[in-house]
Amino acid sequence: MSIFSGEYLRLGPLQTRIETHRRYSERVDEVEAAVLAELRLAAAESLLDVGCGTGSFLSRLRESGISVP
Repeated sequence: MSIFSGEYLRLGPLQTRIETHRRYSERVDEVEAAVLAELRLAAAESLLDVGCGTGSFLSRLRESGISVP
């Protein structure tokens, strides 16, 4: 098993890194908000997010009215 498969097999380690970044970063970094603003999607459009992560981006898309499979 590689270091990456061990680290990303479960969401716990990733969530820990995300939370650490939120707590201790010197500036706020709203990546999801920046991506949504750049995409300029209309509510009638849909988007497939094939990235890996915690699912928070998909939740944010749904909340903004974007159709997600």
